[in-house]
Amino acid sequence: MSEHADHEQLRTAAESLRDAEELAEGETGDELRSRADSLEELASRDSAPDQERLAEHSDALRDVRGRVNEDARDSVANALDHVVSVQDAVGEGSR
Repeated sequence: MSEHADHEQLRTAAESLRDAEELAEGETGDELRSRADSLEELASRDSAPDQERLAEHSDALRDVRGRVNEDARDSVANALDHVVSVQDAVGEGSR
């Protein structure tokens, strides 16, 4: 996957989290907003995101996916899929 594609995947993940934020409740919504902002920031960088940061995001999204209401769960799962895809691509590029 190209660096441009990685950045697009991260932007799409951020958009999914913003969708989930609108459906989530309380502090979880705030956490989703913060994650979305962080993914947007990663997507705007000139360099590829690092594996460690992506792993932290994917772990956190797995946790959040289990805590959000059913309406928001699909959007969080979609974001997680995109982050994992970039994580896999970055991992392959470092081999």
